[in-house]
Amino acid sequence: MSAGVRPSERVAAQRRRAFLWLPLLVAGALVSLAGGPMITVFNSLDAAGLALMVGGLVGFIREVEK
Repeated sequence: MSAGVRPSERVAAQRRRAFLWLPLLVAGALVSLAGGPMITVFNSLDAAGLALMVGGLVGFIREVEK
């Protein structure tokens, strides 16, 4: 069995953005929408969605600044 070729750092960063940080952003947006399309009262679903979106955004920023 061959060891395979490791992807370059650029390819690895693009994969992390596509498969780790982007789903966090999308999940956060969906959770926020599940809490209600209009934020009249900030509830726990809105807080969870905000936390997921901030986590995804921070990941994107850290990947881009490397």
